Amino acid sequence: MRAGEITIDGAGFTYGAQSALAQLAVTESTTKAADISDIDLDIAPGSAVVLCGPSGSGKTTLLRLLGGLAPQLHAGTTSGTVTVSGQEMTTLDVHRVVEVAATVFQNPRTQFFTTEVAGELAFGLENQALARDEILDRIRSAVAVTGIGGLLNRRLDSLSGGQLQLVACTAALAQRPGVILFDEPSANLSPASVDILVAVMHGLKQAGHTLVIAEHRLAYLDGVIDRAVLLADGRVAEDMSAEDFFAQTDQQRRERGLRRLQSAHVPQSQPMVDTTSNSGLAIEDLRFSYGSTPVTDIPHMVFPRGRITALTGPNGAGKTTLARLICGLAKQDSGTIRLGGKTLGPRARNRAASMVMQDVGRQLFGETVRADVTMGLTVAEREALDLPTLLDATGLTGLEDRHPQSLSGGQRQRVAIAATAATHSPIFVFDEPTSGLGFSHLIGIAAQMRALADQGAVVIVITHDDELIAEAADSVFSLTPLQEG
Repeated sequence: MRAGEITIDGAGFTYGAQSALAQLAVTESTTKAADISDIDLDIAPGSAVVLCGPSGSGKTTLLRLLGGLAPQLHAGTTSGTVTVSGQEMTTLDVHRVVEVAATVFQNPRTQFFTTEVAGELAFGLENQALARDEILDRIRSAVAVTGIGGLLNRRLDSLSGGQLQLVACTAALAQRPGVILFDEPSANLSPASVDILVAVMHGLKQAGHTLVIAEHRLAYLDGVIDRAVLLADGRVAEDMSAEDFFAQTDQQRRERGLRRLQSAHVPQSQPMVDTTSNSGLAIEDLRFSYGSTPVTDIPHMVFPRGRITALTGPNGAGKTTLARLICGLAKQDSGTIRLGGKTLGPRARNRAASMVMQDVGRQLFGETVRADVTMGLTVAEREALDLPTLLDATGLTGLEDRHPQSLSGGQRQRVAIAATAATHSPIFVFDEPTSGLGFSHLIGIAAQMRALADQGAVVIVITHDDELIAEAADSVFSLTPLQEG
């Protein structure tokens, strides 16, 4: 078997039961996903295949089998065989997995071990006991492909989600495995960063690497992939050539539960002009720095009530920092933030705003989904809440008694959205709410945001998802970085 060749014969995986203690300790890389069964696939070396289908169809589980993460790091029962570059992945020693297949997780924070970029790129290579010159050569080669040279001296906790994703891609590339597995790699990337990702994927294919990509956002893969494998209920539903896949009509892809196959048309970014209403969220001369590094400098910005405003811009432009300032999670260096003409300090903003963070694992604290969704509500608010309807709208029906940290990344995202929607805040901020979510859940979240706006709230969505913008946004504002790097 040649390097990069993949043979999957009757493969299946059923997750084992987790104890309550194990659920509490769960992370993005160890969350339970959908069981799979009877998977048969042959993937040629140097080709690129996308795994697609509705949330919960088994994409992540299949990646875990291919990457040697199940059953070694995920308790469960396997069946069939999964052979990559001649190695049976379900029995391969964990320390040898990276020699065969490298995985780029949906949330790259869960696969980092150091505090700064250069050290992270070297970490895995050092653990293979490679010579210093070999490590430096591999890092230089990988950085040349991904273009993150300007980030090498940065701390990981200072980077945006999209920048972290590119660092994770670079670290995987530096390992030089035959197969590279991507789990929702475009989830938090700006259009410019997606272009870099596409260039990286082309370079990997040209170098002979085999790529397997689990994705919901599909349009950018036109010209990259050779095949599309559609999963449903843990099985292969269809196996299509790239030509046939991208030739689907809009109705056909909707029937398959897929997101757009061509880029969505989105409204143009609009200037930050005054509105005649004084009821919205107004920002004046807002400045904020991390230490000596200025991040935010906004002379004027208005987010009106009753509308959904999309906030876009390159990775690292300060969108999430602005969200933290609006929600009172950070204090500005100078400037004012007003709601309905009244100036709000950080504490008042924190009480007035509800936020769905990009990394939702940091804001889920309940022992059940039901507890998390209703956390912080008064008795009267809980009695008035139509919980079944809210859970149905966010695709969480049947999960009410599950521990939130035992759910998949997409499910946890929806729990955080449901918890936010359950409040009666005048300001709602969503930071990449459709990251890792499929078509039906995107539509549901767009409808939920519209309902909040129709109730008179200020709704701000930070996103690179052109499909969400086209589906939900009334207006679009774009931020630009204060400095490159």
